[in-house]
Amino acid sequence: MTEKVVVRKVEEIYEDLKEAIEILGGFSVVDEDFIIIKPNLCDFRPSWEGGTTDPKIVGAFIKLIQENANPRIAIVESDHAVASADQEFQRMGYKELAESFGVELVNLSKDKRYEVILDGYFFETLEVPETLLKATKIVSIAKLKTHAQQKITCNMKNLFGFLPRKSKARYHAFMNEVLADLSEFYTPSLCIIDGIVGMEGFGPSDGDKKELGLIICGKNPVSSDAVAAKIMGFDPNHIPNLKFAKKAKIGSIKDVDIDSDISIDSIERFKFVPLSSYLSYRFSFWISRIRFKVNKGINGVSSFISQMGVGFVVLSRGYLFISDFGLILRKDAYRYAKGLIMRVLLLFKLKLLRV
Repeated sequence: MTEKVVVRKVEEIYEDLKEAIEILGGFSVVDEDFIIIKPNLCDFRPSWEGGTTDPKIVGAFIKLIQENANPRIAIVESDHAVASADQEFQRMGYKELAESFGVELVNLSKDKRYEVILDGYFFETLEVPETLLKATKIVSIAKLKTHAQQKITCNMKNLFGFLPRKSKARYHAFMNEVLADLSEFYTPSLCIIDGIVGMEGFGPSDGDKKELGLIICGKNPVSSDAVAAKIMGFDPNHIPNLKFAKKAKIGSIKDVDIDSDISIDSIERFKFVPLSSYLSYRFSFWISRIRFKVNKGINGVSSFISQMGVGFVVLSRGYLFISDFGLILRKDAYRYAKGLIMRVLLLFKLKLLRV
């Protein structure tokens, strides 16, 4: 299926955004909706320096929604290494924006969380903030930036902010799988990229601003990011998270219908980090992945040996009392062993279906 992505040179933000969304087929809302808007606020630099999403784009989008309906709307972000979401809302102009339009600001790191069984590419279970569980539509409004570890950071990487933990460095080596899980679970209804002032070089925080005056709109985070990659001068097939997403069939990076009022090929290529720096990041992630798999394997073997020991005692004696589980009878051991076999068979079946 071909995905449409719209690129517009910005003359007037509201009108150009409205036109782009109409070309995509519109954005239907009703009063009963609860719409989540996720800007990129994971930086200490404002939008005019290329670091964070321009609140003018978010405001223009809210205005479009409120012209047609009166749904509940929340702008959300989580805490990150540099600052809390509340601090970012304050200093990036989102507190005034929320007050002027009568919408909510939600710090996902302070939200009540629920454990959701996912069995995804990385997450077996996912911590989901209550606000996101209640949402009827999710809209990503990302920033057009380079990323020293992933080459680009746009809509897929913007979903990383849905993870409520402040420290997210533990996920960096597994970014491809993590972003694939988040893209499939949350599935944005609309993806917008703020390219009015982007960032090149040592993004996503230490780069240089690049003024383009563009907005990019699509319905799929993978396809819209693929177009963004082309605009920045990268081959989408060589972007790690897009390459993985393509393999996982989350979205297309090839079958994309681009509706643009400018020549994408004429845009000056974004500067990037030296190749040696990028490769060193990727190599460090490769080492981290191997270490994680080895540790996981050792823990698994240790747990298996321990459970086997318990099982042999139960089978030979007919019972065993353990403080964590209480009294275990021989029939319980048989039932548990059967459950383990069935679980392995089910996981194998799911892997075959994915292939």
